[in-house]
Order: sequence, then structure tokens, then C-alpha cells
Amino acid sequence: MNAASCLGAIVTPLFIPFFGLALGWRACFLLAGALGLAWCVVWYFVANRVSWRAPEAASEPAQALSWRAILADRTTWAIAGAKVLSDQAWWLLLFWGPDLLHRTTGLGIAELAFPLAFVYVAAAIGSLTGGALPALIAGKGSLVSARNRLLTISALVAATMPLALLFDSVWGMVLVLGIVLAAHQCFSVNLFATITDVVSPDRIGRVTAVAALCGNLGGMLLLWQTGRILSSGAGYLPVLLFSGAAYLLAPLWLRVLLRIGPTRAPERLIGAS
Repeated sequence: MNAASCLGAIVTPLFIPFFGLALGWRACFLLAGALGLAWCVVWYFVANRVSWRAPEAASEPAQALSWRAILADRTTWAIAGAKVLSDQAWWLLLFWGPDLLHRTTGLGIAELAFPLAFVYVAAAIGSLTGGALPALIAGKGSLVSARNRLLTISALVAATMPLALLFDSVWGMVLVLGIVLAAHQCFSVNLFATITDVVSPDRIGRVTAVAALCGNLGGMLLLWQTGRILSSGAGYLPVLLFSGAAYLLAPLWLRVLLRIGPTRAPERLIGAS
């Protein structure tokens, strides 16, 4: 499911640049917005035809759970903080990636199509393999411990994104960025899976929602600050360094808060490593 989000990022650079050249950027914005609204309509009618209630949940009364309890739980902020720190790389490249390639390699709008699509193909592969790797790494051991190690390895790989600026060739830079986003998606998949390890079933949905919201807000702030940094003439190096450093802090933040927080089973995640 996580890999599905990459499909739009793969298809978009293959078509939107050519629409932009033919119709103008304003028409591209209108087209993208119209497609989004059309999908909302399709989703509305499809969702209403599907029963979302789990069979075992139908016979059990739901327990009242307040948002105050969710927000007061340190586990929520362990996941949300890791999401904020790790999402910086994703949002930076999703929004500023075309400009980064244009400024550093001189590629035109139409020439950006295949390099950008390659980056997100790599991201999709990282997402798919990230879901399968914990079971392969664990063998007969702890799946939670394997997931914890994979989070750390993925963060270390994603933190190498400033190395992209060392390459003069387009495909050298694209290869680094593709590896970075593959590592990011691997981290993201296992971070969401970690929620099921450390959060009780009745809280999983709300904790995931808080984490996703915080990650998006952090990404918005980075995008705004990136524009200001670029306007000052500082270039992309400070932003890439910041995003890489933030990624290094993500597994550390997760490890520290889960260890000291009263979670359902933090020792399975931290102690097993």
C-alpha cells in the first residue's frame, strides 16, 4: 500500500512537463486539481460499496478513547517525531527535486521526465522490499528486532543525500537520490509497522493519523524554508545537510522515547536489538 503512493510520483513527471509545455503551467495546476477531485468522487462511491468493519469487531463494543489520552502518550510522540524527522527528505525531493536537477545539471523541463521517474521507481522498490526484508532478516528470531535494525540502516543510507551534489553527471545524481528515497520508503514502511508493535490495537488509527499529520506539517515548513534559503543564494547544500542530519536523529528519537515511555511492549522493539 505504501508503494502505491509512488505511482503518482512516477507517472507525473512523464506527462506533466509535456502538458506544461503545450498548455502552460496554469493549465497543469487546473488539470492536476481536476484529476484529484475526480478521484475523490470515484473514491466516495467505491468506499460506500465496501464494508470496512472487521468481522471480529462487530460483536465487541468499542471502548471510548479520548484524543487527550492519545496526545498524552509518549509513544504517540515517539512515532510522530520520527515521522517529522524522516519525512524531510521525502518532501524536499518531491517538491524541490525538479529544481534541484535543473540547477545542478541544467536539464530542461522535458528532459527531467525520465530522471525523476527513475527516482520514484527506486522509491517504490524500496517500499516493497522494506516490507519483505524484516521477515528475511529475522529468520527464526524476533521480527521486531529485525525491523528496528532495518530502521537504523535505512536512516543511515537516507542521510547520504548531500552526496548527490558531488556528481556532475545527471544519472550519478539521480542514482544517489533514488537510493535515498528507496531507503526512505523502507524506513517509512517499517515505521508504520512499528506502530502495531508498540501501540494497542484501539489506538493504532489515531497514532498513525497524528504521525502523518506531524510529518506533513514538518514537510510544509521545510518547503517554505527551502524557498527562503534558495532566494538567499545559499543553494541546496544547507537543505540537504539538514535533511540528512534529521534522518540520523529519527531512529535515535524513536529508540530513546520508546525506551522511557510506558508503551505496550517497548522492550520488544528496543531490548531485542
